[in-house]
This record gives sequence, C-alpha cells and structure tokens, in this order.
Amino acid sequence: CIGVTLAIFMFLASRKINPKTLILLMGSLLILAVALYFKLGQPTSLAFNAVSDWRVLNRYLSSMGVTSFAFLPSFWVSESLKLISIKASNTLLIYMLALVSTSVLAINLIFMIADRFYYSSWLASLEYHGSIEGKVVKRRRSSSFFQLPTWLPADFRAVLSKDLKIFSREPAQWAQFTVLLVLLLIYLVNLKYFPTDIKDSYWKTFIGFTNFAFSGFILATLSVRFVFPNISLEGRSFWAIVSSPMRISRVFWVKFWSAFLIFLLISEVLAFVSNIMLGLRGILMILTFFSVLLMSVSLVSLSVGMGAIYPRFDERNPGKIASSVGGMLTTVLSLIYVGLMVVIAALPAQRYSIYKMDPTIPFPMFEVTLSLVMMAILNLTTTIIPLRLGFLSMKKRDY
Repeated sequence: CIGVTLAIFMFLASRKINPKTLILLMGSLLILAVALYFKLGQPTSLAFNAVSDWRVLNRYLSSMGVTSFAFLPSFWVSESLKLISIKASNTLLIYMLALVSTSVLAINLIFMIADRFYYSSWLASLEYHGSIEGKVVKRRRSSSFFQLPTWLPADFRAVLSKDLKIFSREPAQWAQFTVLLVLLLIYLVNLKYFPTDIKDSYWKTFIGFTNFAFSGFILATLSVRFVFPNISLEGRSFWAIVSSPMRISRVFWVKFWSAFLIFLLISEVLAFVSNIMLGLRGILMILTFFSVLLMSVSLVSLSVGMGAIYPRFDERNPGKIASSVGGMLTTVLSLIYVGLMVVIAALPAQRYSIYKMDPTIPFPMFEVTLSLVMMAILNLTTTIIPLRLGFLSMKKRDY
C-alpha cells in the first residue's frame, strides 16, 4: 500500500519534477540516513574491546538483537510467532486482530487515495512517457554505454553488449543486484566496528574463515540468481543465435567468461576489503584470495553448466528461472560446494595456527598437502563436469 501511494504521488509530481531526479533524491536521502545511523547512532553493542573467550563472544552476539517499536506490524508478527511457539492463544488474538485491522485500514486508505488521485497520476505518467519517447530513440542511436573495447573479439562484444542491455532493461534484475550490493556494503560498514587488535591465532583463523564462508555464500547466491538464468533469457529466439555463423561453443564460452570476470571482480574486492577491515594479513589473506579465485571459477561453471542443462526458454522472468527445479538443484550443489571448500581450507589453517602458537609442534605438511589435493579434486570436478554436460546439452538440443 505504501509503495502504491508513493507511485501515485511520484507521477503526480512528474509534471513539476523529473521522476528520475525524484528517485535519485530519495535514494540519496536514504543513503545519507543509513550513513548517519552508522556514524552517529552506532550502538555500542556492535563493537567490543577484545575477544578473549567464548563468554565475551556470546555476550557480543546476544547484544546484537534488534529492538522493535511496539506499534509496528513487524513487531506484531514477531510477537505472534513467539506466542504460537509457547501456545499463548489469548495474547496471540490481540496481535492477530491488530494485523488484520491494520491491513483493512491500509486497503481502505489506498482506495480512497486512488479514487481521488489515480486518474490524474495515470494521465501524468502518459504525458511523461510521451515526452521522453523521442529522446530515448535519439539517445539509443548515439549511446556509447554498451560500446565495449575494440580489442575484444567482435562476436564476444556483440553477445556481451546484448546481455548488458537485457540486464539494464529488466528492472527486476538490476534492482535485486543493487539490493544485494547494498547488503554487502552494510556488511562491510559493520566490519569497521570489529576489533582488529586480536593477537590470538586461533581467533584470527576463526574470524577469517567465517568471513570466507560468508563471501562464498554471497557469491553462490549471486551466481545462481544472475548466471544460471543467463542462457534461458535468450528466449525462443535462441535458434537465431544457433543458426548464425557464431558457433554454439563460442556462445557458451562467452556466457562463461563474461560472468566469471564480473563475479571474480566482485568477490576479490569483497575479500580484500573485508580482510583489511578485519585486520587479517599474511597467510590468511593469500589463502582467502586463492580460495575465492577457485570458488569463482567453480560456482560460475556450475551455474552456467546447469543453466544449459535445465534451460527455460519459455520463461521471461529471471526470478522464476532461478527458482525452477534446475535452479534449486544448482543452489543446493553450490551451498554444498561452499561448505566443503570452507572445511577443506580450514583444516590446514587451523593446524598452522596451532603451529604458530607452539613452535615445538611440527609444521602440518601432511594436512596442507592433503588439503591442496582435496581442493584440486573438488574444484576440477565442480568446474569440468557441469561445463562438459552443459555444453553437450546445448549441442544436442533441437532448437
């Protein structure tokens, strides 16, 4: 209801203010509010002086609970769930009635607002779109946003430029991508308040691999959501690409390399910034970079290959493609892979941290060698098998 109301008044204001300017202004105010919250209103519970034992860590984690305003629907929902778990039906009825009555009130209010302003806002939206139609056509002819570097192969540039245009013209795609990037930014901002003077090698290793696991799960989410639907988004016109002089193997590898380079950049920047803010250096930094590189190759290979094995050319919604049977299977396999990578990489790191604390213990050469072998087998399997099966599926499919 709030979104519909804002949309109505935004188009009414479009007669005076450009909607893009209005959205940019609202976004800037939102970013400013978030920045001021973390700068001035940062709760002291988000930072503690030292991590000495489990009691300090437990106290820190328990202090991160978010307090809710008692008159917000979110508070009523959370309290209702708590009361359901303890079977307190009397108090539960109060919160349920509050939710229902608020919903009815909101619906009636939006109908009243729409009855008064919807027709005017609809006319304003038609006027705005009509005024920019000619400008869009001219700008489309002269736009250089998607003119990629000329040193790239011509067919690679053509497919990549088309994918970028499809991505930019699909609001659901770039909107969700922006939301995920904002969540990553909030995560990095919170790391600023994490203590960086930890001397204990065990805790450094624990924190480093917790951050590594988080980076892996974020990369898995991005790859399934944005890489898996990439081939399916070609739609029913995919036969035209297959019938062109461009070989199907070339199309397949263009999809892989474009996704890999983009997500490698995101993951390495995330790993570098988070390690710097956590005060992690040396072997942990190198191990994280190397592991994130392998993880980028394997997760993108898994998503591209599974996307070719389970295409949905009849579906235009990328969210529905990612939530299909093939997308769910890719999600499960990606999460299993990330979990195995964290465990395999953490084993020698944990042994190495013990070795650093007690030099009398021999260097864990066996654990390091075993970890490298297992990591190589896991990543080769996750990379080669999906790509091979996906390519064969694309090649044998009748378009």
